[in-house]
Amino acid sequence: MFEKQPVLEEIIRLTGPEAVKRTNEILGECAETEDIVQEAFIKVYKRLLRDECIRHPRTYFFRVLKNLYADYRRQSRITAPDSVLTPRSDPAPSPRERMIEAEEEGYLRHCVDRLPLNQGKALILYHFERKTYREIAREIGKTEKAVECLLAKARKRLRKILEKERVLAEVWRLLDKVL
Repeated sequence: MFEKQPVLEEIIRLTGPEAVKRTNEILGECAETEDIVQEAFIKVYKRLLRDECIRHPRTYFFRVLKNLYADYRRQSRITAPDSVLTPRSDPAPSPRERMIEAEEEGYLRHCVDRLPLNQGKALILYHFERKTYREIAREIGKTEKAVECLLAKARKRLRKILEKERVLAEVWRLLDKVL
């Protein structure tokens, strides 16, 4: 019998930050990110409680995490978001809300246009046109796995573009105050 607590603490110390980073890259920064990582640690801990030896803890942990990503993606496609299920008192958005949404979508499309062609197209087809990996793969002539990789790379690159844009906007805002 071995001590479970030090083994789990070591797994968390070695994989925790990387797990959160990878999950953010794949799912985007969302509230479920930390939940998914915590659930992976819980599954590893439960296996340790059953006195099962984990020969390669890091590899095993990331396999569990990958399976949880897949479960989350399947679940998120099946269930409607809360905003769809929650009735609004006024179902039609106000003109101001429509204008803000249009500006945000236009800005986002501008940033997506700066991505490599296949990445941008895959991102638009998936997020704006709500197509499945299979439909996207057929349309751009790639495998579903290649579409998954394109989307991951596109999200990562788009995140960097948006971060640069935010920094530039902050610099201009500060310059406006000074000048």
